Amino acid sequence: MMAPWILPDDMREELKKPLGEIYTEFPAWTAETPLLIAVGDIVSAGLRDAGFTPHISIVDGKTRRKEINNLAVLGDKSHIMMVENPPAHITDELWSTVASSIEKAMNGEKDINVMVIGEEDLAALPCISLAPDGSHVVYGQPGEGAVIGRVGPEIRDKVNHLLKRMEV
Repeated sequence: MMAPWILPDDMREELKKPLGEIYTEFPAWTAETPLLIAVGDIVSAGLRDAGFTPHISIVDGKTRRKEINNLAVLGDKSHIMMVENPPAHITDELWSTVASSIEKAMNGEKDINVMVIGEEDLAALPCISLAPDGSHVVYGQPGEGAVIGRVGPEIRDKVNHLLKRMEV
């Protein structure tokens, strides 16, 4: 697949549907995965508060498009990758950063942090598309809780189909 993708207006409602189950508390099995990927500041902080350290955290310093300036959502702040990504986009830079983060995590690196300048609103899509089967991609569902997407052929196919429909 080739980035960049831009979310067309007619797909916005469709992408509000969760790509997994919604939880108000993280179940014990949340970390029982080859990779635990957190997308979003509140989800990243919530996982850490619940005692789970994501292999990868992707944040933008905002919640519901309001600045929160809370780097406490990140674990190991000694290595933070910065990437630019405008709202409603998946840039080549975001896609390649997600891909390299997954590769690093699969090679044993822990607590990888990606700080998005712009928005990480669509970052769950490349995470699901690229992560190995059995991985958990966790992201916020505003007003409802956290979505835990269990990566496998079915959810990956759905995401790849969505990506194909987005403007290139």
